[in-house]
Amino acid sequence: MTLNGHSQRYELYGLPGRNPYAPRVLDPIVRAQDRDLRLSLGGYCQVEPIYTYLREAIAAERPAFVVISGRDFTGRTSMANCVLDLYRELRDVGDRFLVSRVEVTHHRDFEWFQQMMAQLQNEFEMAELSLSDPLVGAFDRIGNIPESIYPQKFQAAARMLGSELSRQKSPYAFGALFEGLHTASLINRAQTIFRHTSSLVVFTHRDYEHAQTPSADLLRADMFSEEIHLVRLLPLVESQIQLLAHHRWEQASKPESPCPFDLDGIAEIFRNAPVPIKAALTRLAKLLDYKLSLASGETPWPDNQELAMSRQWLVETVSAMDGWPR
Repeated sequence: MTLNGHSQRYELYGLPGRNPYAPRVLDPIVRAQDRDLRLSLGGYCQVEPIYTYLREAIAAERPAFVVISGRDFTGRTSMANCVLDLYRELRDVGDRFLVSRVEVTHHRDFEWFQQMMAQLQNEFEMAELSLSDPLVGAFDRIGNIPESIYPQKFQAAARMLGSELSRQKSPYAFGALFEGLHTASLINRAQTIFRHTSSLVVFTHRDYEHAQTPSADLLRADMFSEEIHLVRLLPLVESQIQLLAHHRWEQASKPESPCPFDLDGIAEIFRNAPVPIKAALTRLAKLLDYKLSLASGETPWPDNQELAMSRQWLVETVSAMDGWPR
C-alpha cells in the first residue's frame, strides 16, 4: 500500500520493500512466513484451545470440525487458513496435506459437497499418488450420484481416501474449508461424510442475525455436538491493537529497529470503540505511509527521528485524516 500511488521508501524503516500493516489474507500453508503472524492478540483468538481440540481429535483418529465465526473484516479466512496449518503441523505431514476449498453461496448442501469431493480428487491427482482403482473409480462417479443417497456414498469415498492416504510411503492428510456457512445442516452433512476419517473440516461463518445467516449463538444451539469447536472472532480493543502494531513490526523489521509507533498513542487513537482487525491494519498502514511521505533526507530509522510517530502526532494526524475526503 502506498500513499497517492507513490512508491514508498520502506528501506528507511529497515523494511523489505513493503508495508507490514497492509491488510492481506494470511495463508501459512502457501506462505511459510505467515506462520510467524499466528498469535492470540491478548484474547482476540486463544490458540491453545484450538491446539488442544485438534490434538485430541488426531489422537483419537477422528475428524475435527472447526467453525470460525465473526463479523466482516474480523479475519475469518486468515484464521481458517491458520487452523488448517495448525492441523497440518500437528499431523507432521509437511506439504503432504490435501485441502479442498469451497465458497458456499446458497443452501443446497449437495452441490458444495460435490465440489469439495471433485477438488479433493484434483488434489490427489496433482500429487500423483498411487491409489487403488476402486478409490479412483468412486471419485470418478461422484458427479453421477443422486442427491438422495450422496451422504452415504461420499462417506464411503472419503473413508477409502483417508485410509489410502495414511498408507502412502510418506503418509498424507486431508481437509476441507467451506467459506460462508449458512446453516448447521452443512456441518451435519460433513459429520456424516467424514465420520470414519482422520481429517479436518473448517467452516467460516458471518455472525449476523438475518434471514440468510443465523447468529453464532443460534448456530451453536443447532449443533448439538461437543465434537465441533467454535471460534468467535471479535473486533480488537486498544490493548490488542497495541500488540498487533508491535508484533507485525517485530516480524517485518530488523532486530535492532524499534517500532516507530508510540504505543500509548496507538491506545489513544483506537480508544473509542473496538475495531475489526482489517480496519485496524488499514489505519496503521496509512499512518506509516503518510509518515514516510513527509520524511526528508536518506537517514534511516531510528537515527532519523522524523520517522517517529509520537502520541501527539498520531492523535493530530488521525483527527485530520478523519476529515479527509474518502
